[in-house]
Amino acid sequence: MPSIGLELIYPPNCKPINDDLSKEELRRRLTELCNALDNVIEEEGKSTETSLDGDRLSLSQDHTKYKGLFLLLGSPEFLKNADRDIQLRVGVCICKLLKIFCPCNPLSGLSDEKVLTKEILYFLIDCIGLLSNVKTKTDAVYIKLHTMIYICAQIDVFMWCSFLEDESVLFGFVKMVFAIVKNLDVWSWTDNSIVRQMILDMAVKVIIQSEKFLSSDLVTFILQYLIEPAKSTQPAQHTFARDLIIRTADQLEYRIQMLLQNSLIVGKCNGTQMKTEGKPIRPPEEVLEDSSVGISDVTESKDDQGNSDLLGEHAFLIIYALHTIQSSIVAPVLPTIELKLKSPIVRERKRSFRLLARLFSEPNSLLHRRNPSLWDAFLGRFNDIDSEVRKLCIHMLPQLLKQNQDLLHEQLLTNFQQRIYDPDEG
Repeated sequence: MPSIGLELIYPPNCKPINDDLSKEELRRRLTELCNALDNVIEEEGKSTETSLDGDRLSLSQDHTKYKGLFLLLGSPEFLKNADRDIQLRVGVCICKLLKIFCPCNPLSGLSDEKVLTKEILYFLIDCIGLLSNVKTKTDAVYIKLHTMIYICAQIDVFMWCSFLEDESVLFGFVKMVFAIVKNLDVWSWTDNSIVRQMILDMAVKVIIQSEKFLSSDLVTFILQYLIEPAKSTQPAQHTFARDLIIRTADQLEYRIQMLLQNSLIVGKCNGTQMKTEGKPIRPPEEVLEDSSVGISDVTESKDDQGNSDLLGEHAFLIIYALHTIQSSIVAPVLPTIELKLKSPIVRERKRSFRLLARLFSEPNSLLHRRNPSLWDAFLGRFNDIDSEVRKLCIHMLPQLLKQNQDLLHEQLLTNFQQRIYDPDEG
């Protein structure tokens, strides 16, 4: 049995637990402890209701006697138990103790407070992540996992991520949230929208509180869900990413802008690669509509070969996706796109034109009025020195005229007429 340095006190009618017990006996005692902790929570609830001053903190201080028990459950002997069922039972007990101690951290004041808190959070993230594998609510693990996620969301356990000042724990939390959102309709214990909102609120609060520790990897991880293939294959995560970005735009936008600027100008994002389920996303063919499939620029030049900057390959798609979500996020990046329109590299001019064609052709878009220099640079590609760029301009024209009635059609048609006698477009 590990040495915890504190008196070990159990709730009434609970037998001591240790790692020397048989699996069956340990399971029984953990179940007894779990039920006893429910009684403690229920009694505390009654006390809170009848308390004249409603001092929740003073009530929690009455339970500092369980600090030793919390340390015991948080020891490696239990957190790393080889039996997953025992781990989950330990996790439920830990969550219920956290609820009893709330709003205090039972590890507060200990010399290794941050280390122990980090181990507890990693453990909870690992356990709750199992919800992503739940096939039905009849699964043996479901009740335990439901209890853990509900309590953690209820009392904001993962707000400790900001206290730890550790990027890896924060990233682990975000990855866990996206994993369990994928099959939320399977494990949700009530209306899906209610549970989804609870998970979203939890993630928003953690990101806002942890703004200083948002890494490029974390931001890139979220961005990947805005575009294909995730947009089609993982719709629940796609809409979750969209809503998360909208609600945390103040915290994310600077980092998003820096990632995009780095990709567009330098061609690298601090080595960050966009991945889905641990696998790099294959650069897709960027097209405006199905009708433009015939005009492709996905064939890499010699300069592009071997480029591991996958965000760079997806930067244009991400800019478009973000523009449709909240245009202010990518507004500072548009001047760089304007420069790309004048790049000596044909592929960059084509990709920039295609992106702007999508942005300008959005129904009711007024981007051409808000950014006239960008619009002029865009029209200038109709006279590009490269015939492939000019062909692309003509190919995109019907979409531009059709989708946005606010565009300056006269200017577009004038540029089109100048190309009528171009032998390369015959």
